[in-house]
Amino acid sequence: MSCPLVALPPELQEEALEFIRREPFKTLINLSCTCSFYRSRLAPELFGSISLRNSTKSGLSVQALAKSSHCNLVAVLFLDLFPPGQAEDGESSSETASVASSYAATGTALDTEDVFPGAVRAILSDLRHFPNLQALRIQFLFYFEERAGWGEPYYNLSDEESLEQVQIEEQTRPWRALTTRVFEAIGKNKDHSVGSLEISQLPLKEISAYSNQAFQDFLGTVEHFGLSL
Repeated sequence: MSCPLVALPPELQEEALEFIRREPFKTLINLSCTCSFYRSRLAPELFGSISLRNSTKSGLSVQALAKSSHCNLVAVLFLDLFPPGQAEDGESSSETASVASSYAATGTALDTEDVFPGAVRAILSDLRHFPNLQALRIQFLFYFEERAGWGEPYYNLSDEESLEQVQIEEQTRPWRALTTRVFEAIGKNKDHSVGSLEISQLPLKEISAYSNQAFQDFLGTVEHFGLSL
């Protein structure tokens, strides 16, 4: 059965869409599922900006989008970085948090996949997946006082560290490993369309990727750079 709204004259369709586009995002998603007409007309609103988090589930979802015809619509990529050891829904998982804290407690070398899933790394290291991507927004959602178990201890900001000390910490501290690996992945982009990079809630500690020439070269290619701590 066809949707009655699709039978409206084109000018009324456009007026209806103007009102529809003001609705909450979830409403647009629901409407796009009703028929191919609304799916195609609402695609720019649905895929103009997308979110990626550091989980395998999220990485695979964004990879699927990158392989679809909608990849050309993506203009803004939001990267939300949660502590290694959180569940897919953003809630803390006691089991994975325990695993994460054990790295720091025992000095065991981190498992790269635990900290920075390959599916996420694949997206960030080749932003050409989205040919018209204009902006990358990175947010660090690290709340140390609430989740000391996965990244403790948080450091006194006055403590100085050599590059060698920083690299050693990145082998056992999940939050530091994640931070540097994200920037290392971004630094692999040599040919991209990103003109704006914004980083918010950046942890106030040195990471080895800052001295990585590839990452510095990437910073040199963006026209706008924003940073908040």
